[in-house]
Amino acid sequence: MNEKYLLMTFNSVNHTMQLEKELKNLEKKFKTIPTPREVSRSCGLAILLDPNELETVKSLKEAGKNVDYLWFFEKTQDRGNVVTEININE
Repeated sequence: MNEKYLLMTFNSVNHTMQLEKELKNLEKKFKTIPTPREVSRSCGLAILLDPNELETVKSLKEAGKNVDYLWFFEKTQDRGNVVTEININE
């Protein structure tokens, strides 16, 4: 079975911690993980979210929060991890 997530990555650990705090305040479910090796732009930490939270992430970005990079992340059984960057500056 394939699992799909939103994956946020950051330029610094500080940005990661700031977003963790924002997501907790919004009572969103998330998980902080080491950045998957398929993603090259990161401080080493990433946040996984449900794909239905895309509007939440866009709202955080519009509010000036440090969402540096956003990806669709899919764990597959047969192909390994598939990662696609999302342009959140649109």
